[in-house]
Amino acid sequence: MTFAPILLAIFAALAWTSISIYKGTFKYMKDELVATLVILLFIAHPNLVKSSFSAFSCMEIDAGEFWLVENLDIECWTGDHTFYSVNFALPGIIVWGIGIPTVCLYFLNRSSRKLD
Repeated sequence: MTFAPILLAIFAALAWTSISIYKGTFKYMKDELVATLVILLFIAHPNLVKSSFSAFSCMEIDAGEFWLVENLDIECWTGDHTFYSVNFALPGIIVWGIGIPTVCLYFLNRSSRKLD
């Protein structure tokens, strides 16, 4: 799921590039591609962050045994759970939960200076 927005962004870029080539102007592509990417980002962001954090949502069922809330067949912090949490969920939180909002804030600040 983490790669779905990236694949959609690539598809959108290819679609807008094709339309721009057909129309003979790349100004159209830049404006429409930015709008498409912003919409994709705002649609995908909450779900990606929620699914990344759900990998760390464990509850204690027996004394000292923690199980994943999303799937009670998976014991937390053993084997596969540790592998997927550290290698996929944690980078997902860093990229989608912290990185993307920071990049958006940077571009908003940069654009607001042009308005003054």
